[in-house]
Amino acid sequence: MKKLVFLSVLCLIVSFCIAQDGVGINTESPDASALLDVTSTNQGILVPRMTSAQRDLIPSAAQGLLIYSTSTNTFWFYNNTSWIEIVSSVSTDKIEDVDGDTRIEVEQTADDDLIRFTMRNKEYFQMEDGRINVLNTGNSVFMGNLAGRSDNGSNNKNVYFGNSAGQFSNTGENNVGIGYRALRANTSGSNNIGIGEDAFRRNKTGSFNLAIGSNAMDNAENLDSNMAIGFNALTNIVEGAGNIAIGQGALQDKTSGSYNVGVGVAVLENNLLGSRNTAVGRQAGYNSEGSGNVFLGYRAGFNEGGDDKLYIDNSSTTSPLIWGDFANDSLVINGDLAVTGNITYVGTITDVSDRRLKEDFDTLTKVMDLVNQLQAYSYRMKSNHSGEREFGLIAQEVKKVFPEMVKIIDQEKGYMGVNYLQLVAILIEGLKEQQSLIADFENRQDVSKQKLNELKAQVENIKSSLNVK
Repeated sequence: MKKLVFLSVLCLIVSFCIAQDGVGINTESPDASALLDVTSTNQGILVPRMTSAQRDLIPSAAQGLLIYSTSTNTFWFYNNTSWIEIVSSVSTDKIEDVDGDTRIEVEQTADDDLIRFTMRNKEYFQMEDGRINVLNTGNSVFMGNLAGRSDNGSNNKNVYFGNSAGQFSNTGENNVGIGYRALRANTSGSNNIGIGEDAFRRNKTGSFNLAIGSNAMDNAENLDSNMAIGFNALTNIVEGAGNIAIGQGALQDKTSGSYNVGVGVAVLENNLLGSRNTAVGRQAGYNSEGSGNVFLGYRAGFNEGGDDKLYIDNSSTTSPLIWGDFANDSLVINGDLAVTGNITYVGTITDVSDRRLKEDFDTLTKVMDLVNQLQAYSYRMKSNHSGEREFGLIAQEVKKVFPEMVKIIDQEKGYMGVNYLQLVAILIEGLKEQQSLIADFENRQDVSKQKLNELKAQVENIKSSLNVK
């Protein structure tokens, strides 16, 4: 009876203490935030200790229930769904899993000041002085989900940054892939650079290629020595080598062909199979089909279907400023040509002179009087430092006599030039006038000779008459 009364009183006291604040052990003023405040400097609290098998047999475990497993020597708590290990193993210098083959170490040796990351007993990363050192990957660096996933670990020296970049790269060496799926399918190709989403994505064995820009050389699988810089540059090529495409959509539609050079947006657009073409300028070589062509300027060579042609212009005209045919070694300049240096040529110079191209004809007369007003000189050009002498006229003097033969050749400085070819026509007419004068003189001389002969005959007659008498 006395024991029952004592227990009843003790329960009332504990209930009262709990209702008021918390319960304190070894303290008269438990912390207000604690239901139970245990104070000690030489003792701890023991939670239930059991094996992992015993832990798993606890019926209807409450959320937050805490136990210590003697199987793993770690603390576990129940999260209302499953048992969670609080920490696998903690020391002052590392964190590791149960079997110790995966760990993070902050001081492997005394004061080495490195953070080491080891997985499956192989150290892969170190953090040192603000940088990350990559180890045991054959001097390769991979960053991103699945990046370099298939690398065989030999001395490949690859760099892959981005989700799936270089994912299937196995034995290829010295490759750089930066961007989503850049160089993703590369297996054994070496010395390639792919930068940008899907840059050189499908390459498998091709080497010495450069692809910079989203989808650059996306469809190429086994090509060598190509360069593509720009969004969709060379994106559809599947056969060819030595191509260079720089610019958005440069050589975008080309499926095969080698040694093409295109610089500019949409350059050589729709040229699918041609080789040895060179095009510079937006849409230069647009819709061209042939090979060996050179197109310089905006839309130069538009719709050209032949081979070995030259177009230099800034529009899609079929009569460009300069047109040429390499096969026939011919060149056409549709405009004026000014040359400040010497012209040396082998062959002939033909001036267009078809009567059908001319009108308003007028004959030239008495040109010798004008020609006689011209003065020819021997002189040295100031720009000719060799001291060679030349022969010619002075433009200012020619302009006073034949203004049509003089033109301004430098608008800024006002330099003038003489059309010596036109002088030929003047000299021809002058020669004809001279010949006419000579013929007239000869006619008059013949008349004089005839009269002289008549006078001589008369003199002889007179002499004969005198002798007879």
